Amino acid sequence: MALVGGVAANQYLRSRLLKLAEERSIEMIVPPLELCTDNAAMIASRAYYQWIEGRVADFRLNAIPSWTLGVKG
Repeated sequence: MALVGGVAANQYLRSRLLKLAEERSIEMIVPPLELCTDNAAMIASRAYYQWIEGRVADFRLNAIPSWTLGVKG
């Protein structure tokens, strides 16, 4: 089992899941705390500058994880 992303910085959740995994002999992977960050601020910043440029999306927009910044779609 893996605990990743911003939620993995929650110390209570980390300790409870690690204890549960140990009790049930499940391998638990938790990255170091400094790698458990949330990128919401980065995404919001990029969205702000796109909005300033008049680049907005309608509700048909879908996530494309392999896109890089600067790609026009």
